[in-house]
Amino acid sequence: MSLFVIPRKVRLRLEKIQKEFLWGDMEERRKIHLVRWEVICKDKRHGGLGLRYLKDFNHALLEKWLWRFPIERENFFRRVIVGKFGEVQGGWTIREVRESYGTGLWKDIRKGWEEFFLRTRIHIGNGRRTRFWWDMWVGDSKLKDLFPLLFRIAANSSAIVADLWGRQEGGGGGWEVHFRRPFQDWELEEVNRFLGYISAVRVQEGEDFLVWKIERKGTFKVNSYYRSLKEDNSPLFPEKEVWDSYAPLRTRFFCLGSNLGENFHYRYADEEGLVYG
Repeated sequence: MSLFVIPRKVRLRLEKIQKEFLWGDMEERRKIHLVRWEVICKDKRHGGLGLRYLKDFNHALLEKWLWRFPIERENFFRRVIVGKFGEVQGGWTIREVRESYGTGLWKDIRKGWEEFFLRTRIHIGNGRRTRFWWDMWVGDSKLKDLFPLLFRIAANSSAIVADLWGRQEGGGGGWEVHFRRPFQDWELEEVNRFLGYISAVRVQEGEDFLVWKIERKGTFKVNSYYRSLKEDNSPLFPEKEVWDSYAPLRTRFFCLGSNLGENFHYRYADEEGLVYG
């Protein structure tokens, strides 16, 4: 599943096998499915069993290639893909594929770039790979979206970060962002906010690189991407307090059912041989 988009029929068949195994279904007897499948697939912290939606997990596995693409710049697979589709400025991903020849695996992977990129930010090194207005390198948004008024009057709206950093003697430097006209009095507050916003970042030695925002170490992980696709705002299930307690087993099952909001009465679990006392 990390190399190809799983066909819908195959995915549904695999999910059917999972369900039959979980509930003990047989051809001659279909047992009661005590909980909806989407609840079963919830994270254990939310009272589910932590089984994965195959469609989303397949998507997360494929998107690992989007992480490898800007990092493994000398890899053979990257050279082949760039030779066929080209790459965007900075080399973060391939160009968007619209032509009829752009079919297959990489066209499908490229469709997820915007969603993937929202979970990353660019760590600025020398600023030569990063577009000042168009890439996310300071905060969680593109500067063109945060400051649309200033973007419209920017002298060079396609400039890279390195172009707008003025180096000074002694290794220091500062931002030198130019605009096509003088500012109006009512625009000065926006300008001050803009300058304060970008002052948190400085150009330095080394190459720009991607950081995975939802992992503490900043490195992409399939599981973290999958979890971000299945964000759950339901209350956390106190699994340790319930399953590690000395309460009767049928009481613990009742707590699980109450947490899930399902018609999961302990009577059903008893009938299925899940409760022993």
